[in-house]
Amino acid sequence: MRVQELHGKPIEAEVQTFGIGDIALVSLPGEIFVELGLGVKEKSPFQYTFIIEQSQSDLGYVPDEKAFDEGAYEVEVSRIKNGEGEKLVDAALQLLNKIKKLR
Repeated sequence: MRVQELHGKPIEAEVQTFGIGDIALVSLPGEIFVELGLGVKEKSPFQYTFIIEQSQSDLGYVPDEKAFDEGAYEVEVSRIKNGEGEKLVDAALQLLNKIKKLR
């Protein structure tokens, strides 16, 4: 019902990153599929990167593109479109690279 109330308007989501020495914390909204979190960790410029999900706002399930192609319960009830999870990953990586350069 919350999705219907939006009448096709975008859902705002916030991505936050924090760097402490060799450690990065990435705060993402919703229940992020593991493949998305692993994508952030693999490409992070920090030695250790931890994902904090379901923060700032509740997007519900955030599937990756492969999951959308395969279909499943999480995809059917997801509030987001195919590819939006990857946009969160891209935003997190941009922020991680930016804060790494500031060090």
